[in-house]
Amino acid sequence: MLEGYAMPQNNTDLLIVTTHYPYGTIEENWVAHEVEEFRHKFRTVFVLPVKELKGKRPVPAGVQLLPPLASRKRAAFFIRHTLLPKTLLYFLRATVECVTHSTLSRRRLAICLKFACYRAAFERSSAVQSFLQFQTPKVVYAYWGHIPALIVPFARKQGAATCVRYHAGDLYTHRPEVGGFFPWRPLLKRTTDLSIFVSQDALQYFLSAVRGTHSGEAQVYRLGSGDYGPPRRRSFRPADGPIVMVSASWIDSNKRVDSIAQLAGELNKHAPTTWHHFGSGDTTLLDEAVASARKKGARIHLHGQVPVERLQSFYRETDVTFFVNLSRAEGIPISVVEALNADIPIVATAVGGTPEVVIERRSGMLLDSNLHGLIPALAERIIKELNTGGLLEIARPRQVWEQLCDGHRNARNLAKTLSRLSR
Repeated sequence: MLEGYAMPQNNTDLLIVTTHYPYGTIEENWVAHEVEEFRHKFRTVFVLPVKELKGKRPVPAGVQLLPPLASRKRAAFFIRHTLLPKTLLYFLRATVECVTHSTLSRRRLAICLKFACYRAAFERSSAVQSFLQFQTPKVVYAYWGHIPALIVPFARKQGAATCVRYHAGDLYTHRPEVGGFFPWRPLLKRTTDLSIFVSQDALQYFLSAVRGTHSGEAQVYRLGSGDYGPPRRRSFRPADGPIVMVSASWIDSNKRVDSIAQLAGELNKHAPTTWHHFGSGDTTLLDEAVASARKKGARIHLHGQVPVERLQSFYRETDVTFFVNLSRAEGIPISVVEALNADIPIVATAVGGTPEVVIERRSGMLLDSNLHGLIPALAERIIKELNTGGLLEIARPRQVWEQLCDGHRNARNLAKTLSRLSR
């Protein structure tokens, strides 16, 4: 049974399945806005993390945290689940589906086995079984469309209403980190009462490119950020004044942080440029570009991963000229949303849902995703758009955040929808 749980009378209960939240120090930090709002609409809110990480953040009062499906000892989890009859059955079915609709590879076999272990683990979880056995209205909300969503077929079969949120890396199969295949996607599409998306682009992809019939509803509920207080007043920048450029992301091939380093070097040919990057990853990808940019005179600070509160303090203590995101692919980048909250203009590639929040003449400027050989021209364009009347000079990013990206307001609207979803 769920420890300390008081049986509700007539109200609906909600189970949120996350990847890590509230474990870790920075992962899924935006989930907290939704959890905070959900507890006002549901009798009891339960949070079930799939994986445990080092460190744990507090959850709001009245929210019950269930034991993670897999502890930090991942090897023990997979050893325990791999040879279960249910796991082997699911692995076989996923492999057949992969062969039928895609190309089988070692990587995709590994994906099939991994997903099979987690799907079996959801069904074996005593906490999940206890929640689903209550004779009360229930909603199961998977925060991602990959592993957390594997609870959906079982939950739906047990009488719960189901909702899945799709972002980007859990939806677009053409993204290189995905592996080109998600097991049981048609089954999930068929057994989800409400599918929600961080962008209109993601919704259209789901409806047109994802196999299977979707019998439920499909809506856009954008991610948002908290309000970290009044932003720093943006000062007038002379035509030849210094530039302070900021980025925040993982360091990997998709984020193209090395291209941002190149951009810093090119901008420094026009005006003294300082670049601050927040985020960790494979820093060897940056070595050559950073060295080159520094030779051109750019000042570069790699801060590593920091809590969002520290980043927001930096935004309010520093006269940031613009924020840059040069990703090859995105959903709605939460780092961009957080920069909008600080009233910082955005320079970003027009990929995924980014153009839905980076709106020219309102919050920044958009770039073509093909940057090969174009960094010098991009630097010249940015200098132009920083001048009086340019896209970055006239932008009012905070207004876009208030209209589209207020995390608590967006979560409040979603809570109302989910509270009406119970079966």
